[in-house]
Amino acid sequence: MTNATITEPSAATQKFISSSHKLVIDGKRVDAVSGENFEVIDPSNNNVLCRVPKGGRQDIDLAVQSARKAFDTGPWRKLTASERGKLIWKLADLIEENAKSLPNWILWTTANLSLSPVPQTFPWPSNIFVFTPGSPPKYMAKR
Repeated sequence: MTNATITEPSAATQKFISSSHKLVIDGKRVDAVSGENFEVIDPSNNNVLCRVPKGGRQDIDLAVQSARKAFDTGPWRKLTASERGKLIWKLADLIEENAKSLPNWILWTTANLSLSPVPQTFPWPSNIFVFTPGSPPKYMAKR
């Protein structure tokens, strides 16, 4: 495993940091109900990285209602274990495809620069996404 010291965000991370940030509720990017935002601070220099919506109780209630509705009436509930597994494998593929940029993005968006130097490649949890969805069809009847 190769280590690299990350001193600046990558171009992709910088693009993400400098973009407009919203909450995602009911599949839509929205501002907090209160309209409030808060600053995300770079702990290495105390500069403002970005401003993000300050989600509150009303936002949580809306998100929970949306999740409940999606679970009760959305397509996921009707998928078989095999179909769900294929979607989760697709997620694992996306993680693997972006494995080189993810360490930089995670460090800068979580402000966890204490991990630097970090591995260029992490042992990503994509292995879990590959193994786990393959298990239900083997052990369960079609659902």
